[in-house]
Amino acid sequence: MEVQQFFKEIYIFEIDRKDRLDSGIAVILTAITGVVVSMVFIIGIISKENFEWSGLVFLFFSVCSFSIAISVIFLVVGFHGRSYKYLDYPRELKEYYDKLELFYKGDNSEAKSEFTSAITRQFIEFGTHNARANDEKSENYFQAKRWFAWSLLPFACGAIVFGAFLVFGTEV
Repeated sequence: MEVQQFFKEIYIFEIDRKDRLDSGIAVILTAITGVVVSMVFIIGIISKENFEWSGLVFLFFSVCSFSIAISVIFLVVGFHGRSYKYLDYPRELKEYYDKLELFYKGDNSEAKSEFTSAITRQFIEFGTHNARANDEKSENYFQAKRWFAWSLLPFACGAIVFGAFLVFGTEV
């Protein structure tokens, strides 16, 4: 395998990985929104009714809200402010190659060799930078999903207590 091709594939892999991580944030944000809306709906109903165990539901939902808040913090930390490096625009690359041809006065082999080296250096440097950014983003995304998953347990407990209230009335 050619060295330049190898580093090009690594660079492209990291750009694709960035796009997959960025698209995954929509799923967790949708789930978080669904849980928060459900909690608000249930709290709205409980606050209007005479429900003896409303404090227990509020406690469960408070723990759930705490876990969701930590999850959102991990999302913000992981996805905000990450910079990625991209190859120069094709026109800029063409201008650089033209300058190399002028510098080497028509010796295309030397110009091509230096141009290939410059592109390979960009693949290596930018691929390495992007891999580090993706690793940090991936770790924060994992932690956000973990905290959100833990928030589902107190949410489910609160929803079960609320469901018992709906089924059995105020006699729970």
